[in-house]
Amino acid sequence: MRKILFLDIDGVTWGFLTMQPRRSAQRLMPEREFDRPPYVHEFVPDKVSMICDIIEATQCEVVLSSTWRKIFSIEDVNLFLNRACSRWKLDEIKDKTPDLGFMGERGLECIRWVQTNINAHEELLCIAVDDNSDFKHFDGVEFILHQTNGDFGLTAEDRDAIIFKFNEDQSWRLTV
Repeated sequence: MRKILFLDIDGVTWGFLTMQPRRSAQRLMPEREFDRPPYVHEFVPDKVSMICDIIEATQCEVVLSSTWRKIFSIEDVNLFLNRACSRWKLDEIKDKTPDLGFMGERGLECIRWVQTNINAHEELLCIAVDDNSDFKHFDGVEFILHQTNGDFGLTAEDRDAIIFKFNEDQSWRLTV
């Protein structure tokens, strides 16, 4: 069975009440020149490490569903996460969901990714980790939304629940 983790950044890798001081992308990556001055919250290493725990325990593939995919390349986001936690591999995020425009719902963007990247009749389990609840059921493909508390980000309880859903709870198995 193929396991996909759709990953949000804000409210998952850091929480709004627990965030580290803001840093500019230029300070995080002084060797790069950015064409605009985006700001990056410093990732909380423990939260990034918990995502690594999920990946290691479940062998899931990571697809970036965060709005960060519109600002930064996959390589940049992998580098930011690696700088927060050395366990994060520089090629951990394999792909990103498509941008369906301003009104595109993340759930629909995830469905579109599945439709273009998953073989017909492939057994699939998708979990979206996000602090928002804008995921819905589309075209008969259901996602498990694991909603974090955006004020605190990913917790140990969240990590354990996600691992359980991927490895133990087979009621969510899908065939595309």
